[in-house]
Amino acid sequence: MGSLPAALCASAMFRSPGARPLSRHETVAATTTAVATATMPVAAGFVGIVVALERNRGELGHDRDAFVGYGWGSLMAWAAGLAFLGVFLAAPLRELAIVREKLRFPSGTATAALIVAIDGGASAGLGGGGGADAGFGRKARALGFAAGTAGALVSLAYFVPIFQALPVLYPISAAAVTWGWNVAPALGYLGQGMIMGGRVAGSAMLGAVLSWGVVGPLV
Repeated sequence: MGSLPAALCASAMFRSPGARPLSRHETVAATTTAVATATMPVAAGFVGIVVALERNRGELGHDRDAFVGYGWGSLMAWAAGLAFLGVFLAAPLRELAIVREKLRFPSGTATAALIVAIDGGASAGLGGGGGADAGFGRKARALGFAAGTAGALVSLAYFVPIFQALPVLYPISAAAVTWGWNVAPALGYLGQGMIMGGRVAGSAMLGAVLSWGVVGPLV
């Protein structure tokens, strides 16, 4: 959910005295740029696939000493190709996933709500009236409470590791120990499920059960 802190930081940078607050469209543009920049190394495989290939090049039939690896030019060409491919595929995927299926994406939905709340506060500060200011204050307090609660839970899981993954299924089946069937009490996942709705969340749950509860143990 890097879009949430990106939207907050973009808005905060233009909240200095005398500066004009960003509009909703400007905040969306800044957030999109920040998220795309931060996501590209992951999408291009620079922190996963490419590193794994480099580390295991000997097992792939290459001479470990003679294997040169990937240069900056080839990696940049690969990233540019993926970027253009993503741009060309974005429109048809939007038509299918958002317009037809009306799927709700957690990060995008939460970021949109945050930007609307920020814009409401900016409008109140520009003379929107006490009601708008009070409404923005309630939203800001709710957001702060949710962030504080989630942060407290993460801190608890860090100092008490059992809260990172509760082994509630271990007494039921020995396969739960082998395959790590745990329950992670993460509020982020709870919020994503609430935003996505029962159909998408149920599909993800069914896929997890089939993959890790049926296919994995059988294989």
